[in-house]
Amino acid sequence: MIISASRRTDIPAFHSHWFLSCLEKGYVDVANPRNPKQVKRVELTPETVDCFVFWTKNAAPILSELDQLADFNYYFQYTVTAYKSDIEKYVPALDERIETFCKLSEIIGSRRLIWRYDPILVTPSYDFRFHVDSFEKIASSFQGYTQHCVISYVDMYRKIKRNMNSIHAEVPSREIASELSKTLLAVAKNYGINLSACCEPPEMLTPGIDKARCIDAGLIAALTGKCPKTIKDKSQRPLCGCAPSIDIGTYETCGHGCVYCYAKNNRL
Repeated sequence: MIISASRRTDIPAFHSHWFLSCLEKGYVDVANPRNPKQVKRVELTPETVDCFVFWTKNAAPILSELDQLADFNYYFQYTVTAYKSDIEKYVPALDERIETFCKLSEIIGSRRLIWRYDPILVTPSYDFRFHVDSFEKIASSFQGYTQHCVISYVDMYRKIKRNMNSIHAEVPSREIASELSKTLLAVAKNYGINLSACCEPPEMLTPGIDKARCIDAGLIAALTGKCPKTIKDKSQRPLCGCAPSIDIGTYETCGHGCVYCYAKNNRL
């Protein structure tokens, strides 16, 4: 069993004490997002959990607690972009996030730390040049601290369209996205970082960028010596390459206030 912790909220940043208390109990009760009265108990023991996949923008609160995960396999999907507070309202300053990312890598190793540069959106302030320059700055800081980066372009979910319109944000055109992807690939290679793309059609990319598998059965097999299900998770989007997992997070509980977030109603 693979546990996603979590696509629905940032557990390492805001709910690490809750998560660790669940580990002590050996289980967590998870409500169905569409029917909160329907609750499923999920065992959280070394015997039942093949791997935890953590998703975060700020791992600082959990850094000193990682020894409590010694009996478990896990890795991090860690988002670091260079947007300012008009896009990502309450995330720490960029230099602080870079420092925390590198500290985490020193603890768990570069193989278990995936850098996410996503979502990529375009506004008058955040144009093609901004993304190239920002990606270069972050990639140069992460050389040797991660082996892999995942990119994706913003999805204009209905619930975030008002926010996107307010900041004049748009999805890059196919031509711009393809050129940007080509440029980011060259930068990533220069710093020894592999690049893949999450849920993007080929026409938005450039040859050499792989399809991302954020819940990565291959990586989990390498980390654990076990072979999890390699079939696609049918609950995810058509272009998603993730293996099946159980998410233990709760929507509307993340405090970062990112305007592009699908998991929380952040109305500008």
